[in-house]
Amino acid sequence: MIRVLFIIYIFTSVANAQEGLTLPENAVSTSDIAVELTTYQFPNHGYAPDSSMTISVEGNLRTQTYRFDDKGFKTLALVRLLRGQIRVLGYSIILDCDQKTCGGFDFRFGFAVTAAPMMEVDLTDFRFISAKKFGPEGDFALTILVSKTPAAGYLQLAAITPPIFDTPAPPVPKPAAPENIVAGFPDVDATLGRDGHMVLDGLVFESGEGSLASDPTGILAQVAEWLSDNPDISLILVGHSDNEGSLESNQIVSQQRAASVRQQLIDQFAAEPSRLFAEGAGFLAPRATNATPEGRATNRRVEIVVR
Repeated sequence: MIRVLFIIYIFTSVANAQEGLTLPENAVSTSDIAVELTTYQFPNHGYAPDSSMTISVEGNLRTQTYRFDDKGFKTLALVRLLRGQIRVLGYSIILDCDQKTCGGFDFRFGFAVTAAPMMEVDLTDFRFISAKKFGPEGDFALTILVSKTPAAGYLQLAAITPPIFDTPAPPVPKPAAPENIVAGFPDVDATLGRDGHMVLDGLVFESGEGSLASDPTGILAQVAEWLSDNPDISLILVGHSDNEGSLESNQIVSQQRAASVRQQLIDQFAAEPSRLFAEGAGFLAPRATNATPEGRATNRRVEIVVR
C-alpha cells in the first residue's frame, strides 16, 4: 500500500484545499500536531555565526513526523523522492543541504524539531530542505528534515499555510494567457493550456532502462515548437517507472528517463536548457496496473508540467 501524506492543507473551515506528498509504504506516523495562526522560524540558509539563518513566516502550522524501521534506510534516497514531488507541486526550493553544509549542531538546534522519540536526529547524518510557493491565499512554506539512526530513519515535515478568515480576500486576477500560443499542435498546446500538464504519450522506454528508446509519434518536436513560441514558460519533466525493482532504483531510473527526454529536446531541437527541469517519481504514480506487460509499458513514461 502506498501512503499518501497530506502536508499542505487549510483548516477544516475550507474543504478539499489539499495537496499531497507520497511516502514509501513503510512510513510509520509518530506525531501530527496542528497550530492555528502562529509564527514559524523558517530556515532560509545554513548556519553562520554572524547572521540569522531563519525568517519569520506567519500562518497555520502543521508538523508531522514519521519513522522508517529499515536498517538500509538512506537519507538521500528519501530526499530525492520528496524533492521531485515538491517541485511538481509548484514549490521553489530555498535551501537544500546535508549535515555538513547546513551547519551541523548549530543548524539542528536553530529551529523547531519535534522531540524524541517521535523524531530522532543524528548530527552526522541528516538532510534538510526548505521551500516556498505563492498562491492566491498567500505564501506557503515547507521544511523537510530527514535523519538516520543505527536502527531507523526519521522524517519531519513542517508546512505553514495562509490563515483563512471569515471575510474572504479580494479575488486575485489570473495572469493573461500568452498571446503567441502555438497553433497547429492541439494535442500539446490545447492540453497544456487547459490542464498545465500532460503525458508525453508515444515515447518508448524499455523496462529498467533510463534512456529514451524511440519517439515514433514525434511528440518531442511539438513540445519544442511549443517552447519556442512561449519563451517565458519553463517545463518540468517528471519521469515514471513500472514497479519491477526497488523504490530507490526505480526513482533513479525515472529521473534518468526525464533527463534523457530533456537532453533530446536540447540536442535535437535546440531547446533552452535553463527552461527544462528533470525529476523522477519512481513507481509511486502508476497510470495502469503493473500486473500486465501492457500496464507496465504504460507506466514507463515522462510527463511535462508547466512551471
